[in-house]
Amino acid sequence: MDLPSQMNPISDKHTTPGFEDMNLEVGTKLQLLLQRNEKQFKYFTSLIGYVMGEYLLVRIPVENGSPVALEAGEKLVVKGFSGICVFSFDCLVKKQLPSPFAFVQLSFPLTVQSTAFRAAVRVRVSIPAQVYTAGTDNKEHAIPVTLTNLSADGALIEAKENIGDLHNMVRLSFAFLALGGEDEIRVDTKATIRNAKPKKATAADETRVFVYGVQFERLERSQQAGLQNFIHKN
Repeated sequence: MDLPSQMNPISDKHTTPGFEDMNLEVGTKLQLLLQRNEKQFKYFTSLIGYVMGEYLLVRIPVENGSPVALEAGEKLVVKGFSGICVFSFDCLVKKQLPSPFAFVQLSFPLTVQSTAFRAAVRVRVSIPAQVYTAGTDNKEHAIPVTLTNLSADGALIEAKENIGDLHNMVRLSFAFLALGGEDEIRVDTKATIRNAKPKKATAADETRVFVYGVQFERLERSQQAGLQNFIHKN
């Protein structure tokens, strides 16, 4: 079945924007909240597309390897991220088509609630990563590091060797699971060292550790949205 020609490939303050103000894209990760028998269920899906003012199409959510059955008329709260805002809206399940396309048709939202997302929000993590610095032979030198906290615009890094001085730029590569835990998002970006200090060795571990605060440079939109999803989820 071809999608209709008019279907768009989605082109601490609460606001009520119009649907188009969210600037959603095809593939945007969404969370579906469903209330059944006084119990709330959370599922994850992604946006396929929409017909303005008529309906949305999302992928059928999967739980434990099996598609989730959604019944026509059930009310859902849809939550997600536009890149700069956390948004939510109510809609109804119109129909579910499990085969051959595996999508759910939802009613078009009447209103959208939006909350500005603070880039400075940080979460504690333990993510293995690689820092690449320029060696004396003008080739990149890979240094294994660990990200110990993460925000939408930077990270705190621990390394067992010096990766650079204040204001130096390095290349940082790491990966994390997207909203729903199904897809891996890989970030490979330039980062500027904003602070650096050694961490004292402990009695249990005599290895000297270097600690760096870095700021990401020119992340792709999909990487920014993925980071915000990850941070909000954690």
